[in-house]
Amino acid sequence: MAEVLELKDWVSAKSEGDLVEEEFVDHCIDNGWTLMDLNARFRDHNGAPIAKGHGKKITLPDYILSKQLHGSATSLPSLVAEVKSKEPVRSDGLYWLDEWRWDYFKRVCHQFGFAGLLVFKHKPYNIPNLDNFYCATLEHAEHNIESYEVGGPARNGRRSYCYKWDPDKFIPLKEFLTGELVTPIRHPFLLKRNDEWISV
Repeated sequence: MAEVLELKDWVSAKSEGDLVEEEFVDHCIDNGWTLMDLNARFRDHNGAPIAKGHGKKITLPDYILSKQLHGSATSLPSLVAEVKSKEPVRSDGLYWLDEWRWDYFKRVCHQFGFAGLLVFKHKPYNIPNLDNFYCATLEHAEHNIESYEVGGPARNGRRSYCYKWDPDKFIPLKEFLTGELVTPIRHPFLLKRNDEWISV
């Protein structure tokens, strides 16, 4: 588990995050998914990719992904993925995500009608291992927030609010990438596990 006070500087965090994102891309492609990298031309003052509209900017998650079902002429609805090198925090055993990150993730899904997939990789981050990735859809995570409270200090030194989740509300990414998925309407996704459909 991570320690709240173990703050990394931006350069090391970016390097670590890039490794985890590259590994995520490889696992998705290996399991038949197609991805679009959102690290594009439009960027904010911190270099993060954004969508532009009239009079507003929207920070974007990392990737758009979708999968064409075997033997089908149609694909699953596209979803955006936010991928983080993150594990439960030692002090309470929960996943923490800064409020501003959660907000831009939700906003782009609602603005464009995408489903969302929140993905966390546990340590060690520099050793490829699909079994260390866990995920939940935006809709599932939104309905299972454990708490909303002030978290640790951000890199700018100011404390920020965080959303927190019980790790049990997340499933192995391997199950999501390889499992049988259906979307009865558009969202949420259902995953077949032991001959039963579960919401993810």
